[in-house]
Amino acid sequence: MRIIAGKAKGTRLVVPKGPNVRPSLDRVRESLFSMLGGHVAGARFLDLYAGSGANGIEALSRGAEHAVFVDKDIRFVRENLRKTRLDTHAACIQANLPGGVAKLQAGPPFSIIFADPPFKQHDFTGLLAHVADLRLLAAGGVIVLEHSSRSPLGETFGPFQKDRERVYGETQLTFYLDASAPIC
Repeated sequence: MRIIAGKAKGTRLVVPKGPNVRPSLDRVRESLFSMLGGHVAGARFLDLYAGSGANGIEALSRGAEHAVFVDKDIRFVRENLRKTRLDTHAACIQANLPGGVAKLQAGPPFSIIFADPPFKQHDFTGLLAHVADLRLLAAGGVIVLEHSSRSPLGETFGPFQKDRERVYGETQLTFYLDASAPIC
């Protein structure tokens, strides 16, 4: 696995190993950032179930202002941040999700929230309820959920409305916007 574009382009990342590990494929990550386009530059990016940190590090490499990584084991994220020299623009929080999202309530909201839990854990209801209750998504922000294409997601989750989705074999990206936020 490597960083695709930006300051850290080509840097190979250290990834966790094991039967339950499923890192985002480069082509899925490339599509994700292509769809996010200009929204990444200057963004505050939240990488939930971060694993290796590849998605948040990709965001930083492409010009995100700051990224926060949350996972139950953040060793790989820290190592990859050092390796890419992007650690000064990042914070790591070791926590079990979805409940660990509560540790984020003190900071400013995020422009982009990305969540990639294990495919077997496909109920996003609790996670998105915490995101809504803690007002973690900035006005005009987007939530992107990576999940199994065999488990399609609903049109809404609380205040969040499905915007679009893309399927890549076994993997699906679903984008949600805050339907309660005023549109500028």
